Amino acid sequence: RLETQVSRPFVSSSFGARPVDRPHRHPRFQDYDDGFSEDTGLGIGSRVDHGLFGEGTILAFEGSGPQMKVQVRFDDGSKKWLVLQYAKLVPLG
Repeated sequence: RLETQVSRPFVSSSFGARPVDRPHRHPRFQDYDDGFSEDTGLGIGSRVDHGLFGEGTILAFEGSGPQMKVQVRFDDGSKKWLVLQYAKLVPLG
């Protein structure tokens, strides 16, 4: 009776067969934020003013800490991802 077991693929070379080591793949997860930053008081839907791009509305947050990013749709229709730490957004109203 012949039993076949396959656990890992093998590579055959002049040195003999050896198992193939494949790097473990980590699924890609986007940092999740509930849309509110306690440090700034800004949230999704907040109106802000930027010195260069003008007024806009916050659409999303990504990441945390010093590299937290915020996506803003400015009144001219453009959307931009900005690093919150450097963006110098001023809350409106």
